[in-house]
Amino acid sequence: MIMSASIGIACLILFGLVRHHCKVYRTRLFHPRVAAIHRPPPLRATWNLFGWVLDVVNINQRTLYDTAGLDALYFDRSNLLMLKVIGFVAVVNCGVVMPVNYLLGEVITDEEITIGNMSPWDKLSMTNIPIGSALMWIHAAVVVLTTFFVCALLYVDADEFRADRHAWLGHSIQAPRFEDEETNQSTTSSVATQHASLDGGSGRLKSLLSRQLSSHIQEAERSACKYEMHDESSVEEKSENFDDFSRIHSEMSIFQRQHVFVPGMVGSIASSRWAVKAQQYAVLVTNVTKSTCVEVSTSFRSMFPDVIAAVPVLHHVIVDKNLEKLDQAQLSLLRLEERISTSRNPESERMKKMLSRREFLKEKISSTFSAVKKAQEDSKLDPRSGYSYIILFRSQASATIAAQTLLQDPGGDRGWNVAAAPAPDDVNFQSLWLGPGQRWYRSIVALVTVAFIVSFPIGVFTSSMVALSAALCSKRSDILNSEWYCDNDGDGKQSFFFRLLTAWIPSLLLATWNAVVVPFGFAFVALYEGSEITLSGIDRKVFRWFYLYSCLNVLAGGMLAGSFFSQLENIIRTPSSIFTLLGYAVPQSSGFFLAYISTNAFMLEPLRLLLPHGGVLIWFATGCGRRFAWSGRITRDISAYFSPRSQRYGSNYGTQQLIFLICLVFSTASPVITPLGFAYFLLAWLVWRYQLCYVFIRAYESGALLFPALFSRIMFSLLLYQMFMSFYLLIKAAFVPAFVLWIIVPPFLWSFHSHCTRCFMMKSVYLPLAIAKEMPVASIPVDAYCAPQMHPEFRGWASEVGKAWQGYGPFVRKYV
Repeated sequence: MIMSASIGIACLILFGLVRHHCKVYRTRLFHPRVAAIHRPPPLRATWNLFGWVLDVVNINQRTLYDTAGLDALYFDRSNLLMLKVIGFVAVVNCGVVMPVNYLLGEVITDEEITIGNMSPWDKLSMTNIPIGSALMWIHAAVVVLTTFFVCALLYVDADEFRADRHAWLGHSIQAPRFEDEETNQSTTSSVATQHASLDGGSGRLKSLLSRQLSSHIQEAERSACKYEMHDESSVEEKSENFDDFSRIHSEMSIFQRQHVFVPGMVGSIASSRWAVKAQQYAVLVTNVTKSTCVEVSTSFRSMFPDVIAAVPVLHHVIVDKNLEKLDQAQLSLLRLEERISTSRNPESERMKKMLSRREFLKEKISSTFSAVKKAQEDSKLDPRSGYSYIILFRSQASATIAAQTLLQDPGGDRGWNVAAAPAPDDVNFQSLWLGPGQRWYRSIVALVTVAFIVSFPIGVFTSSMVALSAALCSKRSDILNSEWYCDNDGDGKQSFFFRLLTAWIPSLLLATWNAVVVPFGFAFVALYEGSEITLSGIDRKVFRWFYLYSCLNVLAGGMLAGSFFSQLENIIRTPSSIFTLLGYAVPQSSGFFLAYISTNAFMLEPLRLLLPHGGVLIWFATGCGRRFAWSGRITRDISAYFSPRSQRYGSNYGTQQLIFLICLVFSTASPVITPLGFAYFLLAWLVWRYQLCYVFIRAYESGALLFPALFSRIMFSLLLYQMFMSFYLLIKAAFVPAFVLWIIVPPFLWSFHSHCTRCFMMKSVYLPLAIAKEMPVASIPVDAYCAPQMHPEFRGWASEVGKAWQGYGPFVRKYV
């Protein structure tokens, strides 16, 4: 722990020294991809090594939402929630349970510590409580108290989630009408409603969105609308200037990708423009294998007269590949033009070669552009372009009703899958090109692959390294007694090799596996499976699989392996006392998890602050962005060196819940783990909040749809906590407390989860019909859901657009 803390402090100091000079740590302050309205507040206290902590703490939720969006805000809230829960658990267990274990327990004596394979730290755990002791009622009471406290916090967060989600999803913003040159009058923006109930709709929304943050979400969207209206002309002018940017690269803000501007429909404001979320006026239809576009459109028009169009989801893989070739060719031409313009000898042989290459690149660009246009036309004839459709409506009420209807092929019995459409920037196009047969066999392959990753015994291996070394180096062990490894010479100190093989190597091995193999493997499988129609859905699936891996592989495998190997020699000597030995060993199995959490808290989190992604190393390796010939000379090259990566929410939530699950499950059996967990979540909250605001960007905005999945996993963690404690109490012969826990905790968790799902989660995914009918009628453009690859001007296209995790190159695929 001391070595980990030393490395962590060095990383914090180094970050404080270089953060002012490395643009990667402040990318979102000035990167062209981040709109000015979404940039974070400037960093203060630049003279202080730890001044960034003050900046991070002073950022409120409103600023965080304005800067990073609702997904990032709820990830920050989840980190804060974990900090509150583990803080409470640490206070209760260290303040109540630990003194009871140490002062009132009488199992571990001085003789056991001197002769046996026991440590003074074991007196702080439940190992020191005698079998059948009435003291274990205190431990059972702590389990119940912790469950009620966590559920109380979750209830508040779930209620706020519903209000925030409605504010984000149910608003419709009127674009500001600027001062009229003829009348010299101006109007302000307001929440839009239909002319039939203009006042009633506004009153309904105001009463619904009474919370301060929820109201601010609407105000922030209006501000974004005002900014986009002002900035629209400048964006168009910038798109015509290709001096230093690739022609087919046209960066778009989250607001531009999710909203469309439509004319107002209410008499007195008919000349104004509205910014509405396109997804609120659309539904997605999949599993269409035998019907044409006309038949799909006719089926919906027969029930909903306000249908605008049925837009097929065109297969554009070939178009995208040609666009990447075109982009690289244009980028090479820009670099060559820069070299030609800065050449000092226009008559040299090198200049002639560059001029010749320029003509070659121009011809290549022309031919590649023709190939792109041909691929766009060919995609319309591809059979896979007729598997899914986006149905656009003029009213949100019709779209809300249509999303819950059951339709099928005309004259057939194959049902269509109809659901609410995702945001235009959140569509996972690959899944919409798959037929039922492809989905079936892909799901089988994905299931086998996930089962392999989940069952691969990395948790057993890393945990057994700690337990087996401790058992073999026991003072009573005659299997291994090497001084160079165990150092059993009476001084009571462990050798360097023992600490290396029991603390660092297992922890770093598991942390590396969890950071690289598990998330990227799950992301690849989730994309290949094709069951998720959204990019955010891929993150949710990665999170669900990561949590399953955490429960079965890391927690269960590590705990069982640690318990078994720590008592291996005793079990061999006295097999009949296996349950008694497990009673001693289960809290001792937390030894590996103590090392793992301490390594994460004191070394890996500071290291993540210093190296948030590989772009930091690239930045320094390429001359810190200076215009060196070998590092790129044009603006796009320089910005690419500090180009931010997007958040990997599925992986980030998975790691967060793994640490939380370990701390919660062992909190009462081995209370010493809770201060380490609190230190981890405190530093993780600070580091993630800084990086959410200043480093990472958004690949999409789902409106915090990961929160329901997080809510369910926290509920399950509480259930695992109760099950672990109940089984351990049974091993310790505390039968009545164990039985009471089974009576109280599972029924309460079931009823609480059902209530919150019914009252908050289900009402947050869809906008209630009573509110939807108050929203304005709008004519959504047919190209609102057009993929950037298929847009005539490739609007919004970039090589990373369409990936759930952007900026990670070949590690994350767009199509599988």
